[in-house]
Amino acid sequence: MATLLLVTTDAALAEVVEASRDDHSLRVVADHREAAAVLADAQDVVLTDCLEAVPELRAVAPTSSLVWVGPDDAPGVDDAIRVEDVPSQLPRVVRYAAARTAYRLDLREANEQFARWALHDPLTDVLNRRGLEAALRRESATASRGAGNLAALLVDCDDFKSINDEAGHASGDQVLKAISAILLSTVRSNDYVARVGGDEFLLLLPGTRTYEAVEVGERIRQRVANGGGRMPDLVSTSVSIGVRSVPTGISRVSDLLLATQAALKSAKDQGKNKVVLLHGAQDGDAVERRPSEPWLLHLGTSAVFGWEAPIPEHPGDVFNERLKRAAMPHLDLEAFRDAVAACPEGDHQCHAPLLPATLLRVPRDQLLEQLPGHVPPERLRIRLDEQFLCGDPSALVAPLVSLGLRGVQTVIEVSDFGKTCLESVVLLDPGQVRIAPERVRGVAKRIGARSTLERFVRVCASLGVEVVAAGLDDPEDVNVVRAMGVHYGNGHALSLL
Repeated sequence: MATLLLVTTDAALAEVVEASRDDHSLRVVADHREAAAVLADAQDVVLTDCLEAVPELRAVAPTSSLVWVGPDDAPGVDDAIRVEDVPSQLPRVVRYAAARTAYRLDLREANEQFARWALHDPLTDVLNRRGLEAALRRESATASRGAGNLAALLVDCDDFKSINDEAGHASGDQVLKAISAILLSTVRSNDYVARVGGDEFLLLLPGTRTYEAVEVGERIRQRVANGGGRMPDLVSTSVSIGVRSVPTGISRVSDLLLATQAALKSAKDQGKNKVVLLHGAQDGDAVERRPSEPWLLHLGTSAVFGWEAPIPEHPGDVFNERLKRAAMPHLDLEAFRDAVAACPEGDHQCHAPLLPATLLRVPRDQLLEQLPGHVPPERLRIRLDEQFLCGDPSALVAPLVSLGLRGVQTVIEVSDFGKTCLESVVLLDPGQVRIAPERVRGVAKRIGARSTLERFVRVCASLGVEVVAAGLDDPEDVNVVRAMGVHYGNGHALSLL
C-alpha cells in the first residue's frame, strides 16, 4: 500500500482520486506550501494539477514520484495522467510511481553508504585519512579565524606487533576495534577520531585548550590500560599518546602527523603507556630557546615596571612540569612561594605564576601567607596560564575578586588567541595579559602571526587591558609590537637597550 499526496484546489479532482485510490492512503492539501511541510513525512506518490507547485515539491521531496494530473505534460515531473483517465489508470500509475520511489530511496541509501565507506575505516568504523583531512581543513580554517583552539592527539598501540604474533591477527583486529570504541566513548560528539595507520589513531579536538587535550589523553590511556571491558580475552595492551596544539595553517593530515610524531616518540622513549605534550614553535618555525629575562620594561622608556620569575625555556618541559603540579597543589604553592621570595626589593610589580587549580583549592589567606615581607599584596601580580583554565573559568571570578580587594591583581598568560582565550580575558577582567614568547618571537618575519597578534592587541586595548609581550629577543620584533601599541615586554633585546 502506497501513501498518496494530492495537491489541488479542484474539489472534483479530489473526489475522483478518492474514489479511485483503492487501498492506498490519501491526503489532500490545497496549498503547495502546506504540501511542502507534509512532505517532511515520506510520501510515495505526489499528484498535483498546480504547475507552480512542481519546482518546490521536487526540491522538498527529491525521492518521491511526482505525477502531473492534467491535459498536457509538465516539466519536472516523473509521470502524467489526464483527469478523465484517473479512474482507470490511477492504480497503474501509482504502482509504477511507488516502485520508482522505492528505487530512489534504495539508491540514496546506497550512495550514502558508499560516501561513508569512502571516509571511514572499514575495520573500526572511525574516519580514515580522507575523512579526517576534510575535517582538518574545516576546523583549521575556523581556528585560524580566531574562533577557537584546536588540539591533536596521536595515539599508538604499544607492542601491537607482539599481539598479532602471539594472539593472532583476529585478536589484533579486536584490539583495534576495542581501542576505537574507547576513543569514541571518551571524546565529544563534535571531536574527530581517525585511523591513520595500522595501529595509529589521530584525534582532532576543536575548541580544546592544550591542558584539556592532555586530560583527554590521560583518560584514554587509563581506559585502554584497564581494558574498558572491550579487549579480547587474555589480551592486554596500552597506548602511548602525543599531544600538541595544531599549528596555524596546517590543513593536511600528513603535515599534522609530522607535527605530532615528536611528542609520540617522546612518550615511547619514556617507557610507553605515557601521555606527552609537545609545545613547539608556532606556525612551524623553529625559534631559539633561551632562558627568559626576568625584568619587565616599558618599550618606550626602558624603565623597569616589573619582575617575573625566570622560566627555563623549553616550553614542553615547563608545561609537563606544571601538569604534575596541577595534580598536587602543595607543589605549586611551594613553587609560588619560591618565585615570590626571589623577587628583588623595590617598588616594581612582582609577577608570580600560579595554576588555576591551586587558586581554587588553597584558601586566600594561606596564599597571601606565602608573601615575604618585601612583597606586599599591592606589588603581587598572580599570573594564570590560560592553557590551564580547564572547563568553566567563571569559578575563578570569586577568588580573584577577593584577592583584588586586598590589592592583588591578575595577569593572564596567553599562548592561543582562540575564542576560549577571549572569553577568559573578558570574564576574569585581568589588569594585564602576558603574550607567551612562542607567540612573539619572530613576529616581524611571520606575516600571519603578526596580523593575528595585532588583532588580539586591539581587542585588549578595547577592554582596557595592558599587554606584555614576552620573549622579545630580536630588535625587529620590539619595533613591530611597539608599533601595534604594546607598551611593555621582556626579552634579551630589551636588556641591551
